[in-house]
Amino acid sequence: MENENDYLQQKVNYVRERVLVEGSVPQYIKQEYGDKLDINIFVSNIICFHEEFLDKIETENIYFYSDDDEHNYIAERTNYSTKMIELVLWFDECYQMKTDCITYQANCKQCGCGELYIREEEGELFSTYIECASCGKKYSFEDIDSY
Repeated sequence: MENENDYLQQKVNYVRERVLVEGSVPQYIKQEYGDKLDINIFVSNIICFHEEFLDKIETENIYFYSDDDEHNYIAERTNYSTKMIELVLWFDECYQMKTDCITYQANCKQCGCGELYIREEEGELFSTYIECASCGKKYSFEDIDSY
């Protein structure tokens, strides 16, 4: 398996590219910071504080937290907009979905396979579906939950 630094760098690169394509983050940076803040630093800061937050909740055995808790944690350390933090973290999650890191615990209705992955709905922000690794069948959460 790749080392953790390589994985983190690949994730940062992926998120940076998604941020550039999406467009609102570079506009926000330009508006708020002019040329003083590089997009690479912006993305890296958010991802690093995201990882720090996850380490903190694990170390402190915190079982319940909200996305707002995490966004506020990052915002307090960076002074970035929580809306922009949420968007960057969505792209971070998209990278995890793309690399099969986010699974769904159920069996495929069609083939019985237990390897189901959560995937990004192409062209939709904050929208996902479930896909079977074996047969490729796609499910909505409502569809698979009713099963």
